[in-house]
Amino acid sequence: MMVLQPFAAGHIDFVFECLRELRGQADYSLAQFEDYVRAHGLFGHADFLILVGITGAQPVGMLTCNRFAMPRYLGFGYELEEVVVHPSFQGRGHGKELVHAFLERARSEPEIRKVIVKTDDQLRAGKLYQRYFSVVATTIYGATVNRI
Repeated sequence: MMVLQPFAAGHIDFVFECLRELRGQADYSLAQFEDYVRAHGLFGHADFLILVGITGAQPVGMLTCNRFAMPRYLGFGYELEEVVVHPSFQGRGHGKELVHAFLERARSEPEIRKVIVKTDDQLRAGKLYQRYFSVVATTIYGATVNRI
């Protein structure tokens, strides 16, 4: 059974290794990542969560999400930002377990009204998300600023 634990100092190396899968052109060291986490208070942040998925005593993946206000529904929502299974544990269904555990967590919080996911990955992540989320027709506008 997958358990989600809040990101803590003991998870820095593991989360850094997971994010290596996604970083693309973003090239930074473990020390830079740790400085970023500490400088921005990402341990226990109120609106941005990093959760580490634990199976048994072993961390196998992580996810990030943003909590946002939904005043018209008198509640809040989560945007599931990243779901990453560590390369050593891929192909064993842990991605499904991470998403399922996250949705159960969201359902246990009465003020959460909606969970959304935006992705441009139709092959891997898209297939996973289709199992748990409805496709919503929407237009998303974005701008990339201040690249590292």
